[in-house]
Amino acid sequence: MIHSPQDSRPDCGPTLRYMYRGDGHEHSLNGFNGQHGVIHIGGNMFSGNPIRYDENNEPIVDTSDMEAEFELAAQNNKTASKKFKHYVISIEKGAQLNESQWLEVATDYLAALGFDFSHKWTACIHNDSEGECQHIHILASLVSMMPNQSLVSTSNDYAKGWSVMRKWEERLGLQQLVSPSSDEDFGFNFTKNQIKGHGSRQACIENDWGAIIRARIKNLYQNEGKPKTIRDFALGLAKRNIKLQAVKSEYGKIRGLNYQVLNFKKNGETVDSPIISGSNVKARFSWNKLQQKEGMDYKPKRDNPYIGLAPGPSQLTIRLKLNRKQLRVIKMLGVRIKPKSNYIDLTFCNTNREKQLAILIEKIIEALKELLIALFGLPDPELEFFNYTIYREIAESIDFSYDLSKSKEENEAKLLKDTKWPKWAHLDDAPDGTSEFELAA
Repeated sequence: MIHSPQDSRPDCGPTLRYMYRGDGHEHSLNGFNGQHGVIHIGGNMFSGNPIRYDENNEPIVDTSDMEAEFELAAQNNKTASKKFKHYVISIEKGAQLNESQWLEVATDYLAALGFDFSHKWTACIHNDSEGECQHIHILASLVSMMPNQSLVSTSNDYAKGWSVMRKWEERLGLQQLVSPSSDEDFGFNFTKNQIKGHGSRQACIENDWGAIIRARIKNLYQNEGKPKTIRDFALGLAKRNIKLQAVKSEYGKIRGLNYQVLNFKKNGETVDSPIISGSNVKARFSWNKLQQKEGMDYKPKRDNPYIGLAPGPSQLTIRLKLNRKQLRVIKMLGVRIKPKSNYIDLTFCNTNREKQLAILIEKIIEALKELLIALFGLPDPELEFFNYTIYREIAESIDFSYDLSKSKEENEAKLLKDTKWPKWAHLDDAPDGTSEFELAA
């Protein structure tokens, strides 16, 4: 069940004719079994039902009495320019509520928004035999008939109404949805046109890239907690194949944030999503709201590389400087260290080549760390990054000895046997007593 507050109106006539007669309506008003698709369910209007039927059971809709009653009540406020509010409440395709149930929903909904008995209102059901979701239209006067009363405030209608939707879904056994305006969930209010275009709300979710992004943000929040910085947010989403890209204004200031789903398996193919703005994912995940509402700290120097504002790597060079004894250790042990399967930030990657390169960097870094610990007993080593070039100099010496009583041929045979990676075989000691090897991608 979803609700949709419309714009406030300066007069009631056009909206009443839209509701009851279908003037300018975007869907058919042909009801079930050949009946008129509009059913008046009530309100607090003395003028009653504006729909009459002739001798051929054809509907005759005259809203003039209802319009006059609305306008008369609205005269209690002489200054407001917009005195009426239009609301729409819909349920999922295939579900049906009766008139009494809808009247209860409408009454409870208006009370939650701040209307009471002193505010004129009317409501009607729209049933469409051509497949539209059943829904109701409500028109309410913002002007109280009681003296010296201010207009009903509509500034927070959207947030106020969702608790009513959730309550009646449970009470009436309808599909349980999430509330788009809540800071505690990750829902989204699809428009009627979106639902109609996809065929159902579930189809909207399955075909909407924004829904995939929201689901992965939700997974990040649930498994790792709400990120404290923009960098952490970007890294968390990179683990889930979501790329972030900041958008700058002509003056160089960040004005927005785009999202993109990478490597998504859909209909047997692996595809990337279109680029989607943060506001179309969900307002709370737009650039400004991430800082203001979600409380994520932003520091350009720290965070910019993770939101696409720093160049990606085009070349990787890894250089290790070893003394002779260290080189012998490596040759004797071979490369038996398996790199850990881990996630890295891929948000700076703009091409598939850069992405594959970044994955290679991650695997090599993890292998080097474990190699340094296993060979030289170092504490967890830190690798320094300079413009995406990784460099680490090892100056420590170690004691190493092996059985010199054996022949040279036996030791060489053992060396060849223990060498697991052929790339080590060509390494020779440098004249200065050190050896270097370099891997370039």
